[in-house]
Amino acid sequence: MSKRKSRGPLVTPKALGVIAAIALALFVIGEGVRFVRSDGGRLLIARATGLGARADLIRLVAKPIRLGLASVAVPRDSVSETPVEGGAAPMRWRVGLAPNASLLQANYAITRSLENAGAVVMSAT
Repeated sequence: MSKRKSRGPLVTPKALGVIAAIALALFVIGEGVRFVRSDGGRLLIARATGLGARADLIRLVAKPIRLGLASVAVPRDSVSETPVEGGAAPMRWRVGLAPNASLLQANYAITRSLENAGAVVMSAT
């Protein structure tokens, strides 16, 4: 009787490497798309390249400011936003704090909220 020839492996190491590379590439592409569509990603792209609609960027920055103010219990009706024509800043925010509220805590909450959203907050320290 003749000996049976042993079969090779079902999946070769080269094929496994190709499959792993494709999976990694798809993962990186998916994470890139997810990041670019996120608020932090859009802020980063706008900061790095200058691309992005001004109104969209104002909305992206206003959202974490509102969250920061809400975290220090500032009522929504105590916050007014008015557009400024031709000013250095596109929006003017007026925030009414309670007499016993801490301005430093409100500033800290807004700063942390903006940084968590991907914005860079300038500091004088």
